[in-house]
Amino acid sequence: MNMSSYIMRGGESMGIGYGGKTLKEMLEEDRMLFKETGYYYGLKELKLRKEDPVKLERFYSRLLSLAIGARESVRYIASSPGTREVGELVFAIYTPEGDGVVFSTGIMAHVQTLSRFIKWIIENDFEEDPGIVEGRYFENNDWYLGGLHPVDILQVTPIFYRGELIGWSGGVIHELEAGAYEPAGCPLSPTRFVEGVHLTGDIVAENDKLKKEYVEKMKLNVRMPELFIMDAKVRLSGNYMIREGVKKIIEEFGIDYYRRAIRELIEEGRRAFMEKVKALLIPGKYKAACFIPLNYKKVDGLRRLHPLAQQDVLLHTAFEINVTEDGLLRYHFYAASPQGAHPLHATPILLRGGLWITLTQVLAYDLRVSEGTNLCVDISAPQGSILNPTDKHVSTSNVWNVLCSIFTPSTRLLSQSLFSRGYIEEVFQMNSNDMHAVQMLDPRGGLAGGDNMEHAGAGSGARAVEDGLDAGYCLWLPDTTAGNAERWEEIYPELYLYRSFLKNAYAPGRFRGGVARNSNFLVWNTEFMQVVFRCGWTPGVMPVDKGLFGGYPPPTPFGFALLDTNLKELIEEGRSLQRNIYEIIEAVNKEIKAREIYYYKTHDTTPALKTFDMFGIVHKGGAGYGDPLDRDPSLILRDLEMGLVDAEYAERIHGVVLRQEDGRWKVDSEATAEKREAARRERIAKAMPVEEFIELERKKILDKDLPEHILRCYRDCFKTSQRFKEDFYNFWGLGEDFEL
Repeated sequence: MNMSSYIMRGGESMGIGYGGKTLKEMLEEDRMLFKETGYYYGLKELKLRKEDPVKLERFYSRLLSLAIGARESVRYIASSPGTREVGELVFAIYTPEGDGVVFSTGIMAHVQTLSRFIKWIIENDFEEDPGIVEGRYFENNDWYLGGLHPVDILQVTPIFYRGELIGWSGGVIHELEAGAYEPAGCPLSPTRFVEGVHLTGDIVAENDKLKKEYVEKMKLNVRMPELFIMDAKVRLSGNYMIREGVKKIIEEFGIDYYRRAIRELIEEGRRAFMEKVKALLIPGKYKAACFIPLNYKKVDGLRRLHPLAQQDVLLHTAFEINVTEDGLLRYHFYAASPQGAHPLHATPILLRGGLWITLTQVLAYDLRVSEGTNLCVDISAPQGSILNPTDKHVSTSNVWNVLCSIFTPSTRLLSQSLFSRGYIEEVFQMNSNDMHAVQMLDPRGGLAGGDNMEHAGAGSGARAVEDGLDAGYCLWLPDTTAGNAERWEEIYPELYLYRSFLKNAYAPGRFRGGVARNSNFLVWNTEFMQVVFRCGWTPGVMPVDKGLFGGYPPPTPFGFALLDTNLKELIEEGRSLQRNIYEIIEAVNKEIKAREIYYYKTHDTTPALKTFDMFGIVHKGGAGYGDPLDRDPSLILRDLEMGLVDAEYAERIHGVVLRQEDGRWKVDSEATAEKREAARRERIAKAMPVEEFIELERKKILDKDLPEHILRCYRDCFKTSQRFKEDFYNFWGLGEDFEL
């Protein structure tokens, strides 16, 4: 037993918590008090709020400023563009039991993963062995301990005051890669054994300094060790700032006040969230379903990693949100595909990470976001499924595909409820994008590589009152940018030829989604480079961002690669190069010559590229809102002037009639009204009654006239969920003896 983490009194070892309690005792008491009283830590009365609300506000602002200030200060220590510029980090302050009190801005999914990690440390008796002492830092990136996927590195350190552990500081940074078999942050790992480096509560620093063995381990096991190790110092520096700052706050307010205040803030946040749910949402059950097609049969090499990995699979989840009259949210995932040899798994804890993203953008953006918010939500999922795996060896390296596929429609459901209450300005649609990763020869020897995270600066979905953002939005990191092109060029041998919006590439609606972005690159100064396209993501044939009230889904992202090109000759001749994706596709086999041409609609890796080869990727925007025929003509004219749409597309999609006068576009209002009315009549003429459509689809089911992977998808879900099978059979009017 490491006695340094214990107090000795009368020959007995005492815990490091309040009054000599162990942390495990405090955690058990924490849970018991809430279960027995219904109030966090049994705090029925908010004494400090009642006695001096201004003082409590000052206390809260000190803590919040400390967390935000730490994040904004230490991110500029980082050399990774993902950390420094995109902002893929978050810091938080926790109670001794691991309950969140305040959080910075940033990747909000991890306020829950950090909490789970701290509680795992407590539950597994780290207080006794190896010991919890000041200046000691623990790290984790393993889903079994609460981590999301291996590139998200969690770090926590205890905060002591006069020998008593009074809290924890925690920070998370998304690394550009973590040493997996692919250079991507979301590799196609069929098991945990090829995900990369795993940290499972490792002690990575002592006395506020990184341990030498940790540094040496990372030098050997990740492709960008300098960036990775510097990010570890960023985490340590932020946690150190918070730890020392908390001590100053205690000196100002007193330890007794601190102990009570952090818990009152959590209970206050719980009550405030419940009141907001009651005020903004309509009680009831809201249902959604999502599908994730894994088109992996043609992805070379997966079978070598796992015999069942290289196949086409359709994953499915169905869930309902029960908004209760007392202001609680109950997420019940009543259907989910079985766990398998692929990286698309989550757990109820990781689902909470995705949920935090939703809540902090849609409902809890102006409240005391804390463990109190978390206590207002229940989550359940079938055991043995992709959302609650029982196999400890499954991979979660692409958990974000799962979370985005679920919480994009989840946000749509909440928006429908907000709309029904009349809060149309609160309606919001999320968007998520995929990234590309590169692997290249390191000039110092060996391989280097990682993600290019410029996808974080893509567009959002439309709202009920305005178009989606065209840039600067990412589902898991709403306050983000794409990062400077020059910084990405510094670490990867890719030169930007083009980085801008793509014309006619948005989700139509009364309010359109954000415009798609296109980046094209020239491979430069390397004799070997590979690009991983659409890291971990899948074809957009079943979009999760479906649009609202007549709005359309966004275009499907894709990538391309041209090998053995004539670009060197074109540049030497002083010829202008085609820049955007439309121009390049048109020029291929004309001005641009290439021995091999590849197009990528799903996760895949290019052959070896070299200097003067070319590749590019399209990042989609978000979904549309409302009928495209209802779009305000003035907004169409604005998009025409900005070059985001051309006249032919606008007339075809939005039903306007355009004329040019003195070199500027004008809308013929009368002709537009007639054209739109004719389009509506044409829709009705082509429409089919719902009853007929359902009967046609039912016949396909009875005849089993469906692709094999779709049949297998439903059969698999029947195995994990009896309720789903019953709902399916009841909806389609199938007999009990029918076998799909």
